[in-house]
Amino acid sequence: MRLKDERYEEIKKEVAYIFEDYNVTDIAIDVFKIAEKMNIKIVYASEIIAKNKGKISEYSLYGFPPSYLHYNENEQRFYVYIDDVGTGMNRQRFSMAHEIMHIRLGHQEQNAKNEAEANFGAQYMLSPTSLVLLDTEYLLLQEEDFIKCVFEVSEPVAITSARYNYNRIHYFDLTPRDYEEIINSQLGNSFKKIIS
Repeated sequence: MRLKDERYEEIKKEVAYIFEDYNVTDIAIDVFKIAEKMNIKIVYASEIIAKNKGKISEYSLYGFPPSYLHYNENEQRFYVYIDDVGTGMNRQRFSMAHEIMHIRLGHQEQNAKNEAEANFGAQYMLSPTSLVLLDTEYLLLQEEDFIKCVFEVSEPVAITSARYNYNRIHYFDLTPRDYEEIINSQLGNSFKKIIS
C-alpha cells in the first residue's frame, strides 16, 4: 500500500525522535534495547513452548505469527511476542521494529494502512536512509550487500534502502531535513567508524 508522501515524512520524523528519546547511537540498531527502554515486555515463542509443552504440537501444525502486540491493561504495559523459533534474527529485528512503530504511531487497530506505516517505519529505523548524506563520497549505501551486512537487515530491506539511496543521491535534493540531522547526529559517529 502506497502512503501519502507527507505520511512517509511524518514516520521518518518519528524514527528520528525514537533515536533521540532513547539515545540510539550505534549501528546496527538495537531494537531490543529500544524496546527495553520503552518498558516493552518481550515474550519469545521459545519461552511459551518451554513453559507449555502442548504448544509444541500447536506450533508444529500452525506456527506462530512473526510477532504481535498486546497491551496489558493491568500492568499498563505493552507486550510484544516474537517468533524466535521459526524466524531468523533479521526477521526478529524487523518484527520488533515493526511493533515499536505501531506503538509510537498510536495505532489502535490492525488494517492495511497501519501495517504499511509500521513496515515502512521498521525499515527506516533499521536502515535509515538519511545516512546517505554522510556517504556521498563512498557511495557504500547504494550497495545492497553493504547495507545487509552493516545494518543486519534482510535482503528485501537492503534492496529497498539501496534503491532509495541511489535515487536520493542522483535525483533529489541532498539538503538534510530536520529529522535527518537528528538521525545523522545520533548515528553519525558510528557510521563514520564503519566506513573509515
